[in-house]
Amino acid sequence: MKTIVLPLVLSFSLVASSGLAVAELGTGEAESTVITMLDEGRSAGSIIEALVTDGRSLRAATAVAVDAAGTDSKIDLARAGICASSDTAQAEKVGESVLGVVGDDALVSKIRTAIASFATGGCASIRDEERTPPGVYEGGGNISGGTGVSPSN
Repeated sequence: MKTIVLPLVLSFSLVASSGLAVAELGTGEAESTVITMLDEGRSAGSIIEALVTDGRSLRAATAVAVDAAGTDSKIDLARAGICASSDTAQAEKVGESVLGVVGDDALVSKIRTAIASFATGGCASIRDEERTPPGVYEGGGNISGGTGVSPSN
């Protein structure tokens, strides 16, 4: 009996440890994606959305993004994750996960403010920005086909 159990336990240990390595690699890839997207000038909301689309929970996506980002982007990513929440309870959980990866006291205060503001409509402006299409060009009415010839010639 012992000869059967010991190999099973060892096999399970190997499978479990290899699974952990895969999870860490996934986090590293996610962090690289965050840095690349920030370098490309992508919005905080689109970064969080990409990580969620990749299969992470909103809490995990936000924590990974905030942890990977430089100081200047951390609060924007935290707010994007908090504001993507479906309700106050989720916003609080997302915020708490972010607080677990942030060590800067100034950021902690801003994140706590973002969590508190979710219930009072503090995310409305962020949601409106995401829904508002870019402005339409309001030109002077002179349309050119690119030839440089004006209609009066």
